[in-house]
Amino acid sequence: MGERALHVISTEKQSTDQLARVITEINPFITAVHIREMNWKTIDFTMLFQKLQADGIQQEKVIVNGMHSEEVISQAGGIHLPEREMFHIPALKEAYPTLSIGCSVHTLESARKAETLGADHLMYGHIFKTESKPGLEPRGLEQLAGICRGVSLPVIAIGGITYGNAARVIEAGAAGIAVLSGILLAADPIKAALDYKAALG
Repeated sequence: MGERALHVISTEKQSTDQLARVITEINPFITAVHIREMNWKTIDFTMLFQKLQADGIQQEKVIVNGMHSEEVISQAGGIHLPEREMFHIPALKEAYPTLSIGCSVHTLESARKAETLGADHLMYGHIFKTESKPGLEPRGLEQLAGICRGVSLPVIAIGGITYGNAARVIEAGAAGIAVLSGILLAADPIKAALDYKAALG
């Protein structure tokens, strides 16, 4: 297997300026950055993309989460869909043939369906207990392993992943991990990114 992927997902707690600054700092150490900002307008995305481009961030590293306007999608290198929106994959493939398309899944059936529709990678979780999913039982490593065995696509694991358990996620078959506040809101984002990268082996 090649280098383990480290995806970073925005937290909806930072301005475009703050987010651009941190992304630029950690860019050498991450595989992709997901812009998951449900309340942003097109102008907000455009401002961020322009800042990232000016800082030399590769377009293919920048992924928007959820369906957006053509203007937003065309400025990104990839799009990541929630499970309920995977039906958009074929149309997106046709309209944006170079776009990387990911999809969140929660069952093996959904994972196989997303693969059939043409997704390039999958995201599965939450793996461990996390404050962002209070009261919800984590899916755990055994179910993650089943998803990884059941499809041929790379699977990115998400949810409660720390430096201490990241290696176990990779051992279960994941191609990489996704992290939110653990990096973007860390006191030292560069050190956090390096620590996660080291934990991935």
